Amino acid sequence: MPGDTGPILGAPTDGEAIGAERQGRAKTVDADGAVPGRDRRLDTTAGASARVAAWLAMIAVIVVLGGYSLYRPAGNSDVVEYVATVHMWHGLSGQMLSDATYRDLAAFLTPAQYSDVTGGAGDPATNRNAYLHALATDPTALAEQIPFYSVKPLYPALMAGLNALGLPLGVASVLISSIAYGLLGLLLFAWFIRHLSPWRAWLVTTLLLVSPPFWVLGQLSSPDAITLLIVAIGAFAFVELRRPWVAIAVLLVAVLARPNVALLALAFVGAAAVATESSRVRIRPSAAVAAGAAAVMLAFALQKLSGNYGLGTLYYHAVVAYLPHPSLGAPAVALGDIVREYVYRTVGLALSPVPLFVLVGVLALFLRLPTANLVGASRRDPAVLAILAALLALIPGWLTYPNEPERILVGSFLVATAVLVISIGDARRVTAPVAP
Repeated sequence: MPGDTGPILGAPTDGEAIGAERQGRAKTVDADGAVPGRDRRLDTTAGASARVAAWLAMIAVIVVLGGYSLYRPAGNSDVVEYVATVHMWHGLSGQMLSDATYRDLAAFLTPAQYSDVTGGAGDPATNRNAYLHALATDPTALAEQIPFYSVKPLYPALMAGLNALGLPLGVASVLISSIAYGLLGLLLFAWFIRHLSPWRAWLVTTLLLVSPPFWVLGQLSSPDAITLLIVAIGAFAFVELRRPWVAIAVLLVAVLARPNVALLALAFVGAAAVATESSRVRIRPSAAVAAGAAAVMLAFALQKLSGNYGLGTLYYHAVVAYLPHPSLGAPAVALGDIVREYVYRTVGLALSPVPLFVLVGVLALFLRLPTANLVGASRRDPAVLAILAALLALIPGWLTYPNEPERILVGSFLVATAVLVISIGDARRVTAPVAP
């Protein structure tokens, strides 16, 4: 970890050069592994060959993962409502909407998966199976679910676009996730290779792509993968390119995929507002207020335009019990029951990915921050600000939707992981000894 007087990893210094104080402690190596003073032609040739080989290997990994996602889609039950959403946008309603939806599902899913999403698998008395069976047999119940999904319009809009090109909606639902996850892998590799040697970047990216909670996103019929890709682009623009307005604009696009990303966007806006000028990600407080208001207004506009039933009904539907007819409203829940539910789910956080990724973020902070003047140092480093924003967004994100953190909170998880990776690379590059 840098000493008290050492510069923050990744923070700008005079002339964008490594401070003189580092030179006395350790000789540096370049990002491609070359050591200053050696024959640069040999290092450049070897480095270029390694980069090309690593890129080809990364593309091969992406192709394999994408092929597997298309060969073995998850067949999660959300596919029902997203397919129905597109058909409703095409003007279908009532029994015609139901028939078209389940006809598409029967053509796309395996018999076991189709039985699952229609409530035929397992105990029919359970809330989930009874709910899915109601959707499959009651066209009104199916139509009433659509506001829960049309509030996230980017994903079904992409499905509709691929369907217009001739792809069945079921195939389109997982193809979007597969492509988005592949692009995410390429983006992370391009990011990590700026801080690690090519093969180390390949190894880290590959392990990240096949690790939970990320690995399943390419197989899901849901907006999770496309949302994570957009969030990663925003984080890259903020941390690596130091373009705060690009990052904020990208995160606003992510709100169209999942409105709860507005919380992460607000956290990044706040981080940019408290940053110092030397960080190169600072925005004026008045501009921050305008950007934050835009994120909130966009989220509320999506709620209004979709005819969504509100946070209370969503909470009951997602946390307490599925509602086949949410237009009737959610049953009243006593305050004591809500408190007990949150206590129960807080205990359950110990078995979720949240503690692990909070630890990842804390480790990244330890790597990047000096032991003195923590507040001032954090305001100068975009990577530290990004981690703090990601960790801060976890709290309201979970409180407003204390369910499925492995899917809902993955944006914050990825930001913390990515910053830890580049911080390790920066630390190794600064302190690596010269080979004899």
